[in-house]
Amino acid sequence: MTTTIIRVADLTGASHAATADDGARLHDAITRALRDDEPLMVSFDGIESLADEFLDASITHLYATAPADLLDDHLSFIQLTVEQMQQIERARQRGEERTATGTPQDSSSR
Repeated sequence: MTTTIIRVADLTGASHAATADDGARLHDAITRALRDDEPLMVSFDGIESLADEFLDASITHLYATAPADLLDDHLSFIQLTVEQMQQIERARQRGEERTATGTPQDSSSR
């Protein structure tokens, strides 16, 4: 079994993950990788900050639209600070709330 690693810094080309466009690129990369049904790690090595716009377009949207069991079984986040992990967890919760209420995205995402 092969593990895929997606480096956020490679997608953003910067040390800041700031835009919804960057978030959409991460979302799309994760979605493509999950189709292979292999473990997936998203690396935040070299990323100094995460903006809400980035997180909404990537993590929140992902958890609002993809099956939670698939994400729990295959997706992990590595090389990030405690603060970044907390931001990702909040984005995940927003996505799960949107799934529960039937609103997979809002005007701030994608």
